[in-house]
Amino acid sequence: HGYGYYDPTANGNSNGQSGKDAITTAAFFREEYQLNHKIAQQYERYSIPQISIWDGIVMGGGVGLSVHGTYRVCTQHTKFAMPETNIGFFPDVGATYVLS
Repeated sequence: HGYGYYDPTANGNSNGQSGKDAITTAAFFREEYQLNHKIAQQYERYSIPQISIWDGIVMGGGVGLSVHGTYRVCTQHTKFAMPETNIGFFPDVGATYVLS
């Protein structure tokens, strides 16, 4: 897809991204959140359950793909993390809704 990335040396908007990189970054997150929304509604709409088995490290995008499913099973080996909170970002992929 050619998604954007943060380049602090780039000329462009205030966060250092060029206009093209900012657009592709926005497209990446739009696609990610739309997929998470589809997962969250698949049982309600299509009666297709999603069963996620967490065994080991589950973080970031893995959380987004699994936390909105119908069932989540974690083992004693599971380590759950939203690392973006360590740098001041809010947990995305709807994690604040699930954790509340």
